[in-house]
Amino acid sequence: MQKCDYPTKQLHNYSYDYGVRPTCCCGFHVQTGALIIGVLGMLSCIVAIGFSAFYGMYYQLGFAIGGLLMYLLIILAINFKQPQLFVPFLITNFVGVMLYGIIYIVSVFYLFVELISSLSNEYTTRDAIQGRMVRWITFFQMVAILLCLVIGMWFETVVYRAYRFMKDEMVDMPTTQNMISTHFLKPATFKKSPPGQVV
Repeated sequence: MQKCDYPTKQLHNYSYDYGVRPTCCCGFHVQTGALIIGVLGMLSCIVAIGFSAFYGMYYQLGFAIGGLLMYLLIILAINFKQPQLFVPFLITNFVGVMLYGIIYIVSVFYLFVELISSLSNEYTTRDAIQGRMVRWITFFQMVAILLCLVIGMWFETVVYRAYRFMKDEMVDMPTTQNMISTHFLKPATFKKSPPGQVV
């Protein structure tokens, strides 16, 4: 009996072909990680909306509503398998990370200038106390900004991995369906035998 070898196409290996591992923190799949980011982001934005509306901070309220829409798009992208819905979050979050980075650099420079000024003998006792308070406030702001910067970069990485994974998955799906229709749904053909020969 002749063995029939069907040509096969090796699907993408996400860990090696693209350098994109389909897992993130704690071994979660990148799509699960992006979904968690979307849910947590929506909850935090809802709290921010309530807080801003209660205290009449309408400028912050607008940012909170915009953030809520961005995180909602992440959930919709995963639910409806539409990777393009990740793009608004990726762009806005990247811009936010860049702004946090600039603010952090400015804060470090300001703290360095204040430290140099405090070492001089021109400070009075009152100026020294005020300068010390300013330095402590700046230091805690730097810690908070650095934390937001790290979280924002991690969010960007996870959501981008989910975006790449979903795009590559959609590219491979038509190929797989074409393989099935070509090799398994193709009408069978039989070789004719010479007259008088029993097959």
